[in-house]
Order: sequence, then structure tokens, then C-alpha cells
Amino acid sequence: MEYIPGLDSICRHEGEHTFVKLVDALRDNSHWENIQGLSYRKNGLIYTNASRPLEADLDVLPFPVRLPEKFDILGRKVATILAGRGCNYNCSFCSIRQFYSDAPGRLKRIRKPEAVAEEMELLYNKTNTTIFLFQDDDFPIAGRFGHRWSREFCRLLAESGLSGNILWKISCRPDEVDSSLFSVMKDHGLSLVYLGIESGNETGLRVLNKRLTPEKSLHAIEVLRNLDIMYEYGFMLFDPSSSFESVRTNLHFLERITAKGTAPVGFCKMLPYAGTPIQEQLEKENRLAGKLGAENYNFLDKKMDSYFNCISDCFSPWMATNWGVQASLRQTRIFLMTLAKLLPNDRTVNVIKNRLDKVTESSNRFLLRTAEDMISYFENGKKVESERKLSAVSRTIERKHARFVETIQSILVDVCDCVALPDSRPSLMSRDVQ
Repeated sequence: MEYIPGLDSICRHEGEHTFVKLVDALRDNSHWENIQGLSYRKNGLIYTNASRPLEADLDVLPFPVRLPEKFDILGRKVATILAGRGCNYNCSFCSIRQFYSDAPGRLKRIRKPEAVAEEMELLYNKTNTTIFLFQDDDFPIAGRFGHRWSREFCRLLAESGLSGNILWKISCRPDEVDSSLFSVMKDHGLSLVYLGIESGNETGLRVLNKRLTPEKSLHAIEVLRNLDIMYEYGFMLFDPSSSFESVRTNLHFLERITAKGTAPVGFCKMLPYAGTPIQEQLEKENRLAGKLGAENYNFLDKKMDSYFNCISDCFSPWMATNWGVQASLRQTRIFLMTLAKLLPNDRTVNVIKNRLDKVTESSNRFLLRTAEDMISYFENGKKVESERKLSAVSRTIERKHARFVETIQSILVDVCDCVALPDSRPSLMSRDVQ
């Protein structure tokens, strides 16, 4: 509230009860200063009331009121949904645990599978929604409880007739991927999995407190590939401990998890979110700089800062825009995943998939090899010579990027044509697979 003087009040943590009580009090012109979970400004001073306990039973909350869905994929409506709230893990870079830990109550709460299936059935019947994106930070699949919950959820989807008619996406940790369970989930519509991998080297994983090994992530990727389930992942090529050696290791790891074009390469720098253990550690080390809410840090090796800045500048259009290679590949892959559901065992779909995998593999190879080659320009310390080489590399990246985007967009057009113009599908068969 000091940072944003225009704020009069804040409903902290889960807002369903706090916000309703505040609105009711304002409507009735009654006292609101003692509402739990409220922080407010009065007479130039800032007051913070006691935190309201987290809602123990998420199923007491009504289904959300939804505006008409404007977003669709190949004509199939999409809805976000939650199976639960919170996370039991304590990754040093993530603010989710800190957010929920500051209020009384259990860190993680899960809805009944009956309630989740009922909400999905309602959306399917009333709005014709067939694609569901679960926004849980960690979908309930871990341990015995998670296995029982997920299997019962799948049984309810089958009982309601949704299995075979819907697609859904979840997020989870790599060490929660189980071949037997995920096979069942795929049979009932699971089509996309987001994995919180974050790092491919032991040092980075310790700094991030992932309590994970690179081998666990590789195993999860292998399971998903064998089950033919599409996957995405979070990955921090750079973190506060990064060295040129660790970046090389991470680039090689990315090469393994994106092999044969099964997923596009994507990475970022770990950001120090407010209140997280790693933000507090960096603050103690006097490594933070910048304004509140936009703090950042330098690496221990100044040459790593130069490398990171160069990589960011060169590949920003590639990975940080909604029209670049990464975004275009992601959109096209999701559209193709949906098309495969609409046209199962269609030969044309397989041809398009092969084309997309090949351009994904080619773009991945170029990005990873270029990023690794650029390391030597900063390790040797020959600034003038390196600047000349990097200028040429930057121009090459720009040209390659434009070509890859053009190819990907042409594949996306072909995907859409398969739905809009089914008569034209045979003509795709004669195209060369580049």
C-alpha cells in the first residue's frame, strides 16, 4: 500500500468471504474496519487485520459465474478449472506456498472428484465446452490419495459420458508422473501435461529447492512420450548460481527433453518473487537491485551477465513475443492435438504432425547450438573480436527466426484447413516434408 498510494483496501489471500463482507458493509454503510483478511488505509495510516482462515472445504463455494467463452480451439470451447488450491512443496523461487502459508489453514485443499466432474459436465452440456485447462499448481496425482482421487475422477468422467468427448490439461512435478495412472488418465481425455522441471543440473535444482533429480525429469518425459501425451515444461536456464558450465549442462539437458521435436525449446531466468526464500537470500547477499516488485539480480560472474543480456536480446523475439517461434509452435501443437481428437487415425493429420515435429526439431537444434556457441564469445574475454562475431550471429538468428515462423504459420493454416475445408485435405499429402 506504500508502493501504490491510490489503494484504499486489499482483500488478502483467498477473497471470496472477505470481499463479500466488504461489499455488504459498504452497501449497508456499516462498519468494515474489523473484517478479517482486510488491510486498509484510514486517516493516512495503514492497518492490517488478522488473516482470515483459508477455506477448508472448497466445495462450499459455488461454481464460478462465467461470461460467454470467447476463446476456442478449432471451434471447441475452452474453460479453465481448478481441482484444488495450494501446494505442499517449498521451491525456493515460488511464491505460492508463501501466499497460502500467511493465513491459518491447510496449505493444500482438494475438491471432491464428484464436484469437479459435475462442473465439467455442466460446462459441457450448457456451453459445449470440450477443452479444460486445470490451473492447479500441482494436480492431485501424488501419493496414494492422489492416485485414488485421479482414478475416481476418471471413473466419474466415464460415467457422465465425458470420456472420449473432452480434452484436459494438468500441471505437475516430474516425479509424480506414473505410467499406469497416466495411461488411465489419457484414456479419459488427458492430452497435455505441464511439467515443473526448472533445471537440468544438480546445483541449480538444489538452489531452487526442487527436491528433484535430472533423471526423474528424464523419466517423466520418457513416460509421456511412450504414452503419446503432449507435454510442456518450465525451465530456468539461468538462476543465481549459474556459471558457464551449468548453462552448458542445462542446454544439453534441454536437447534431451526436446529430442525429435516432441516439444519446443523454452527457457527463462529465475526471477526473485517477493517473499520467497530465494528473494530473501539474495537480499541478505546484497545482490538485489531495482524497484519493489521488479527486483532483479546479477550473476556471480560479470561475464555471465553479459552473456545473459546478449542471449535475451538475440532470442527475445523468438521466446518473449506472442508471434515468435516458441509461441507459434505452442499454438500450432495445441491446435494439432485438438485436430487429432477431431480426426482420429487420419493420415493427413499424421503428415502434418511429421512436418511440425521436423520444424520443431530443426528450430530447437539451431537455438541450442547457437546459445552454446555464444558462450565462447564471453569466456575468452576478447571483447572486440566477440562483438564482431555476435553481430553476425544476431543477424543469422533474425533470418532464421523469420523463416521458422513462416513455416510454422503455414502448418497452422493446414491444420485449420482440415477442419474448415475437409475437401482440400488430400492436397496436403503431396507436400514435401521439410
